Amino acid sequence: MNNKIFNKLQLVKPVIEIENRVNLKPIVSVLLITYNHQEYITQSIESILNQKTNFDFEIIIGEDDSNDGTRKICLEYANKYPEKIRLLLHNKENKLFRNGHPTGSFNFLYSLNECRGRYVAVCDGDDYWHYNKKLQLQYDFLIRNAEYKTVLTDFTKLYVKTNTSFEAYNYYKKNERIDRDISNKKIFEKEIKITRTCTFFFDISIIQSFLQTGIDVPYDTLLILHALQEGKVRYLATDTSTYRIMVNSASKTNDFSKQQSFLAEYISIIEFSIPFFKLNKTENSYLNKQKRMYEIKEMADKKKIIKTLIIAIKAALSGHFSKNILKSIQYSFRKNK
Repeated sequence: MNNKIFNKLQLVKPVIEIENRVNLKPIVSVLLITYNHQEYITQSIESILNQKTNFDFEIIIGEDDSNDGTRKICLEYANKYPEKIRLLLHNKENKLFRNGHPTGSFNFLYSLNECRGRYVAVCDGDDYWHYNKKLQLQYDFLIRNAEYKTVLTDFTKLYVKTNTSFEAYNYYKKNERIDRDISNKKIFEKEIKITRTCTFFFDISIIQSFLQTGIDVPYDTLLILHALQEGKVRYLATDTSTYRIMVNSASKTNDFSKQQSFLAEYISIIEFSIPFFKLNKTENSYLNKQKRMYEIKEMADKKKIIKTLIIAIKAALSGHFSKNILKSIQYSFRKNK
C-alpha cells in the first residue's frame, strides 16, 4: 500500500490471498465484502459471475474471518473460478475498532486497495445484482461521459423478515423517475437516501484519492461525499441491485438503545463530514434536526413529558417538526398512563 490509510492499518497477521490466475489488468474490479453471510453469499457471488460484459473483470472477495460457513463457501468458489476470483482471507486480529466495537473497516480498506481495474464496483455479501447487465450499463455510461467519475442506480429493497420486496424503490418511494446528477446540496436530507453500496461504480481515481485522505471509517456516505468532491456523480433510474434489510439491522430495529446508537453514529458522520468536505450550511440545519430528534426520543423514553415538549416546540419553531417527533410526544404520554 502506498497511501495514507496504510499507516492506520496495523497488519498483526498477514492477509492471505488464495492462489489464482486472474488477469493482472482487468477493466473492472468488483469488490465483494463479506462477513457471516452464509445464507446469502452464494447468491451474491453468482450474481456477479453472471454479469454479461464485453470487457474483462475480476472479483475481489474480502472475507473477514467469519464464524459461520461463509469462508468455506468463498474458498469453494475461489478454487472453482481461479481465473476470475481473488479471495483475500482476513484475520480478526487486524480488525479496526470504533467506540470499543470491532468493525469491517480493515477488510474494506485493504481489499479496496487491492483493486486493479480501471473501474471499481462494490457489493456486500448479503446483497446481490439481479440485472445481469449492471456492470455493462455503468461502464458504458462512464466511457461515454468523461466528465463523470461515479455512477449509481436504483435498487430493490428486500425485507428478510417477511421475504417481501419493493422493486425500483427510488422510482416509487422517492419519486426518482429519471436519470439525473447527484447534487452536493441537501446531501444528508435527500441525496444520500437514494444511494446503496451495492449500486456503486467508480472510476479508479476516486478510490485512489479516497485512500489518500486517510479516512479509516469508510461508510458508504463518506465514499459518495468524497466522489462529489472529485467529479460529477450520476444516478441512473434503472433497478439493478437487491439490497437486503436484515432482521433487527442497525437501521431497522425495535430496540430503542440500538435505534439511539444508530442515530448517534449517523450524527457523528454528519459532524465529521460538514467541515471535512466543506458542505454548505443546509447540512448544519439538518444536523441540528437530527440532534433534536435524538434528544426528543431520549426524553420521551425517560417519560420526561415537559422536556420532550420543550424540545419539540424548539424543533417546530426552527421548521424541523416531523411525524417522528409527534410519535415521540405521543409515546411519552402513553408511558405515563
